[in-house]
Amino acid sequence: MQAQQSGLQEQAAYSTLTVTFSLKPDPVQTSQQQFDPKSQVDQASASLVGVLQALATAGIWFAIVWLPILIALGILAWIGIVVARRVRRMTSAPEVPAEPAA
Repeated sequence: MQAQQSGLQEQAAYSTLTVTFSLKPDPVQTSQQQFDPKSQVDQASASLVGVLQALATAGIWFAIVWLPILIALGILAWIGIVVARRVRRMTSAPEVPAEPAA
């Protein structure tokens, strides 16, 4: 009987639940407590610094990678235009001025 009683007590210990009830905080008070102007200024400043760093990074990449490529393409395009104009000028027949009517 003693063994059966201790076995039942152990089983009862497994089935014990602890429940805690509490009220939800008032949303207005919670939002007032969470608003901190200093943290907002810090977040805005960090965001501005991040944007400026991204712009600086883009400028560096443009100056080192894309600017030389664009300059080289511009020079090649200019050479192509000059050659095309000379070829067109040489292949076109010279115009003979019309004689004035008497």
